[in-house]
Amino acid sequence: MLLSYTGGKTGNQYTFAVGYFPWDGEDVLVSSSANWPKTLGNARDVRLLVKGQQFTAKPTVIKDAQQKADILAEFVRRNGAQAAKGLMLGLSGDRQPDRQQLLAAGAKTTFVCFALEPEAETP
Repeated sequence: MLLSYTGGKTGNQYTFAVGYFPWDGEDVLVSSSANWPKTLGNARDVRLLVKGQQFTAKPTVIKDAQQKADILAEFVRRNGAQAAKGLMLGLSGDRQPDRQQLLAAGAKTTFVCFALEPEAETP
């Protein structure tokens, strides 16, 4: 997925590739230990290119420890422990994590859920 946005404070334009997971309906989920997700709450003109289709997107930055643990638990339920291990947050790939493990893993990342809206086509 290609993420493009204008920084809320700097006004600089950013574009870079990020991994994502389909989430609920027209939403995608991104997990990153970098700093950029924390600033998306103030970003403007957020756009995503997913599988060749352009979207405008409304990002929701998830920083709360309990919410991040809940998302990780749901991620494991949907995708399995092996997929959760692939997030590289210290989760084991051979068993379901307990709440403490989910909290510890969540402390290493920030989640962003993007609500997608197809961009209007120009005639």
